[in-house]
Amino acid sequence: MTFLRAICMAGIFAVWLAGCGGQKTAETQPKTSDPATNGTKTTKDTKAVSPIDASNPAPGKSAPPPVTKGPKYVLRYNYAGLKPMTYNVTADAYESQGSPGVAESNRADKKLAGVASLVPEKTEPGFLKVTEKFKSIKAAVKLNGKLDAIASKQEEDNAKSQGETRLYNDRGETQLVRGTQQGIDVGFWGIVFPKQGVGVGATWEGEASIDTGSMVGATANPRTVPMTMTLKAVKTIGGKQIAFVTMRMKADVAEQMASGNRKATYSGTFTLEVDASFDIKTGVFQKSESRLDSNITGMEGTNTITIRTIRREVKTLKS
Repeated sequence: MTFLRAICMAGIFAVWLAGCGGQKTAETQPKTSDPATNGTKTTKDTKAVSPIDASNPAPGKSAPPPVTKGPKYVLRYNYAGLKPMTYNVTADAYESQGSPGVAESNRADKKLAGVASLVPEKTEPGFLKVTEKFKSIKAAVKLNGKLDAIASKQEEDNAKSQGETRLYNDRGETQLVRGTQQGIDVGFWGIVFPKQGVGVGATWEGEASIDTGSMVGATANPRTVPMTMTLKAVKTIGGKQIAFVTMRMKADVAEQMASGNRKATYSGTFTLEVDASFDIKTGVFQKSESRLDSNITGMEGTNTITIRTIRREVKTLKS
């Protein structure tokens, strides 16, 4: 196995429950000070902006006002003090790597179905302590088109070990992580709510924390990238007022890794999309669908390898 292929193999994403990014084991790792110590978190002020090219208005013109309809809604998570909840989880992924022109070299197709628990604990007002872990899981992994029982069992074991506890504020921003921290953190299930009430059609920005270095097995390189949320609709379903919210994020990858006299570089992009439905009154997710698309090229001298990952995951609240 070449140096480049070995380090690319180390960088293949293997996280299911929390969604996206290369895995790295972490001890208690505060991202900001704990609210129990009266600490505060410095965040980018969230503002409602127009979904129509608001970030790049025409030269000489100011950004247009937010495009909204009807009343404004204050969106907040409210898991603190609630009973444990369970979600049905399904996921499928396609991963491949190999030299350009070699069709689907070293391909893996994965399917997963299981039940995950979400256990809330009471904490400081305005903060949510949530533990997520699989209760049951079944995985099927095909390597180059053939079902592999050993790889399937490893996938199940990996998923079961992914349980973690996170502390969020009531808008979904991560405050503290215990357990398995991922190479990307986009808040609670990928949706961070705005500080103010917003109407249907409003778009606001947040910040995702990513570590593209760890994702490809290179030196850690944590940074932040913008993520954009939109309130697409609010509908009354079964007597419940349900908000439909989306998140979109795109990040570039530009990393290097060295071992002795050998060096490898990585470049590419990955995108993450989340579509979620949310009960405004109870502050609980009804359903969340995430889609990750990563396309990375690694180079060592004249040796080139491409890594492609496409993953879709759906979580649905069990009634």
